[in-house]
Formats: sequence, C-alpha cells, structure tokens
Amino acid sequence: MTVTSVRDPKLILAVVSFGSFMSSLDMSIINIVTPVLAREFESSLAAMTWVINAYLIANAALVILCGRLGDMFGHKRMFLIGATVFTAASLACAAAPNLTALLVARAAQGVGSAMLYPQAMAIIVAAYPPARRGAAIGIWSAVSSLASVLGPLIGGTLTSLAGWRSNFVLNLPIGCALIVVGALVLPAAGARQRQSLDWLGATLVTLALTGLSFGLIEGAKHRWGAVYGLILVVSAVLFAAFVVVERRRQGRSPLISFQYFRDRNYTLMVPATTVVSLVIVGTMLPMAMFGQYALEFTPAQVGALMFPMFLTVAICAPLAGKLADRLGGKRVFMAGPVFFGVGILWFAAVADVDTWWPVLMPGLLLVGMGLSCTFTPLNSMAMHNVPKQLAGAASGILHTARQFGSVIGGSVMAVLMQAFLATAVTTHTAALSDRVPPADRPAFEQFVADSMSSIGRAAEFAGSGAPAPGGVAGAVAARDVLRESVISAVRPTLLVLAAILMIALVCALFARSPRKDVS
Repeated sequence: MTVTSVRDPKLILAVVSFGSFMSSLDMSIINIVTPVLAREFESSLAAMTWVINAYLIANAALVILCGRLGDMFGHKRMFLIGATVFTAASLACAAAPNLTALLVARAAQGVGSAMLYPQAMAIIVAAYPPARRGAAIGIWSAVSSLASVLGPLIGGTLTSLAGWRSNFVLNLPIGCALIVVGALVLPAAGARQRQSLDWLGATLVTLALTGLSFGLIEGAKHRWGAVYGLILVVSAVLFAAFVVVERRRQGRSPLISFQYFRDRNYTLMVPATTVVSLVIVGTMLPMAMFGQYALEFTPAQVGALMFPMFLTVAICAPLAGKLADRLGGKRVFMAGPVFFGVGILWFAAVADVDTWWPVLMPGLLLVGMGLSCTFTPLNSMAMHNVPKQLAGAASGILHTARQFGSVIGGSVMAVLMQAFLATAVTTHTAALSDRVPPADRPAFEQFVADSMSSIGRAAEFAGSGAPAPGGVAGAVAARDVLRESVISAVRPTLLVLAAILMIALVCALFARSPRKDVS
C-alpha cells in the first residue's frame, strides 16, 4: 500500500492549492503596491519594476532545477522547504530598510516559489488517478485564479489601512500554517533510487534562463539595444549547449529526461502553455489602457471591470476539469482557444470612446471561459503519461514555459502596442489639430508628440493635467487624440494576440485524447 492511498486526496489538494494561492496572491498584490513603493523609496516607477522582475527572473531560472530536485529528494520535502523560504523572504520584504534589501528579498521569494510550484503538480499527479486528475487540477487552477482576483482588493485595502509592509506580513501566518499542515498532510516521499544531480546541465540551463528572462524584460525597455541582443544570443548558445549535454546524459540521471518528449501530448502542451500565457498577459495591457485612457476609468474601476473575467475562471475551471475527465481533455481544450479568441475579438470590435461598459462583458466572460477550458485540460493532458517519479521536472518545464510566455506577453507585446500607439498619435494629431487656433497648431502638435508617443508618456499625460497649447480647445483636442489613439492601438494589438492564440488551437487539434483510466 502506498502512502498516498491512506491519505485523503482532498486534504492533499487543499494544501498544495493553498501554497499556490500564497504565491499567486503575492504576485497580484505587488502590482498594486509598486506605485506606493516608488514614493516610499523615492525611486522611479521604471526602477520599481524590478520589485516584480527580481521575483520573475529568480523563479523562471530555477523552477526546472527545483522540479528535478523534488524528483530526487521528495516532493513533500521540496514543497515544505519552498514554503519556508517564501515565508522567511516575506518577513525580509516586510522589514526591508531600503530598495536594495527589498529587491534581494523579492528574489528570495522567487526562489521559494520555484521550489514550491512544480512540486504542487507532481503531488497532485501522485495523489489522483488519471480519471480524476482533471477535476483536481481544475480546482488547483481555480484557487490560483481566485488569488489573482482577490490580490488587488486585498493589496489596496491593506495598503490603505496599514501601509505597504502589511502585504508581506500577511504571508507570515499563511506560510506558517502551510508548513505545519503540509508536514502533517502531504504524503512522504516513497523510495528513491540514489541519483547524482546533473550539475553541468543545471548550471547551463539556469544561466540560459536567467539571461533570457533578463534580456526579454530589459531589452523591451531599451528598444533591443546591442547589449540586450548580445545577452539573448549568449542565452541561446547556453541553452543549445544544455541540450547537447542533456542528450549525452540521457542514460545517467539527466536534469531533463527526453522521455517526456516522446509523448506527443506533452510535447504539444509545452508550446501551448507558452502561447496561452503570452496571450493572457498580453491582453491585460491593452484592456487596461482602454479602460483608463479611452473610457477614463480610475484604476479601481478598471479592476472592477476585469473582475468578472477572473471570477469566471475561478468558477468554471473546476467544472472544466470535471468535464475533461468525463469527455476527454482534448475536446475541452479545443474549446478553450475558441472561447478565448472570440472574447478578444468581441472586445476589439466594440471598443470605442463611447462604449457602454456592459457591452464589454460578453467578451470578458468569454475570455474567462476560454481560460477555464484551456489551462485545466492542458495540464492534465501534459502530465497524463508522465511517470510519477519524473513528475517534478516535467511540471517544472511546463511552469518555465508558462513564465516565459508571461515575460514575452508583458515585454514584447508592450513594444508592439507602443509602435501602434506612436503611429496612431501621428494620424489623430493630424486629423484633430484643426480644432486648435492656427497660431497654436505647431506647438500643439509638438506637445502631443512629446506627451503621447509612448505608453509611459501617455500615462503621465493622462494623470498630470498638463495644459495643452491652444487653451480649452487644445486641451479637449489633446484628450481626444489620446482616447482615439489608444483605441487605434488596442484593436490591432488584440487582433495580433487572437492570431497568436490560434497556435494553441493547432496544438489541441494535433493532440491525442488520453485513454480513460477508471482506476
């Protein structure tokens, strides 16, 4: 009798979901806190993005290694160590006396999350048979989505009542409870064969992933200068060297077993994960910009506008998991990109300066349904044939693919939208400048070009109330240029994202329906 057979799988699922909730909650909270941190440490918002990026880079760089360590030394052990590191790092964040200390503590949180996250999927794989795994993964995904929904609300409330440090203090009781309950509930690791860690492979892939993350995040900010291009090239060379090393070590405890990629579904789900994550993060920026600058909503109102989408995920993900168990993951997965894509196209079609916000709801709800029908069966199909003793590293690869999709969606798509915005500002300035007195038109055109040619400048202009040349007429014209330009940038960006999403649909079409296992 295995250990998992005498443990209640529901309790095990609750613990690992609780751990993922803590990690996801911290990520969604920090987006709300960043402007407050900028004032606290008298730093620019550009510099404060590293409060987010330090976490992302540490997480993306180490998650494959930590998944493999879980396979070698036990998923429960690595999960509890990760929870401990994350909790201790949260304490360090709360006590940080300066920005440098905060960034180091945030990177440590990323390390803790990298230890914790891949073990969660591996533990679910061990605790649930394939016939019930989809529903379990659906609940796990829904809990993470719920954290994304509650994060801005909790973060804003705590920051208002008790300051930004309270957001990190919140992790302390959660983390301590997770460690204690996890030690009692999670199944102990079964017997492990003595294996050596592939140190060369671990070093190469960690350096490659660190460079790739850093290059993508910073390169987008600096228009892909020579330095960041070189970093990406070196990262690609390191990754190629890693593949060569792993190929030679396949019979001697490799960091990544190529056995995963003999399974068609796993091989297809890795790029599908990257694409879906890219589109999720990529859609947030244009949707948020439309709400703030075209509809002129406050950030809180934009959050309320997006709330139904995330709530739909939290409600529908477990249902999608059960449906995947009953009908087969492929059918549910194929519906995901379709719902998601139609939702994006709906939003793009109705987005206008005079759009009544309820008209946006069908698109947002379809996006939420699409996400529910995508990630749950995707994870279940990917892990269906993975041996339990290799589930940690396999989960780590999926999580890395998801992280890089998020990084690409946040950086590359921002550059794309900025290009659309710059073109739109030029077009709409030419169309609307005749509202300004002729003597003020040259100054007005230069003012608009200086104030709205990038996303960052447009955000500063919208919040500054700076007077435009041409008096009242100039101010009204400048406001209309911004609103029309944002819409002209949002639409093509969303269309590009809908097209990219079709890659996930192609992956679904070529996937095989896993054989039903009624055990």
